[in-house]
Amino acid sequence: MAVVWFRLRAVGRQRWRAWLALALLVGLGGGIVLGALAGARRTDSAYGRFLKEVNAFDVALAGEDLEAVRRLPQVADVAGNDVLLMALLVGAPLGLAGGRWTWRLFADSLGVVPAPIMPLAVALGMVPAAIFVANVIAAIPGRMASRVQPAFALQAE
Repeated sequence: MAVVWFRLRAVGRQRWRAWLALALLVGLGGGIVLGALAGARRTDSAYGRFLKEVNAFDVALAGEDLEAVRRLPQVADVAGNDVLLMALLVGAPLGLAGGRWTWRLFADSLGVVPAPIMPLAVALGMVPAAIFVANVIAAIPGRMASRVQPAFALQAE
């Protein structure tokens, strides 16, 4: 370990100006980065601070027929249909393929000829059935949301 300290002192005596310049450059670069981060943080929060300062609305509706908007059950269940569409487009084909693969493995272990049969009418019947079930389930929070007064729901925080 003494050799390491000896070498470090020898190099330090010869190149102390280079080490000082390097330390100053690293410090200057770090200061610039920290300043840029602080500016970016302030810029990122500027719009939120502006909205809070002017007490802006979260949602603005044109027209005076808020009662009709309040009674629409579609207002609360739109997101459920997006999830349902993805489930039907991705989950149903993957489920059918996974079920067939699993049945083939199981049938092979039993020594039976694997012949998975899924009638087309049943596969296509899953689509309206899934839409119906999803909308019935979404109707419950939609009904609860329809009871909320618009002025209370739309007031700025």
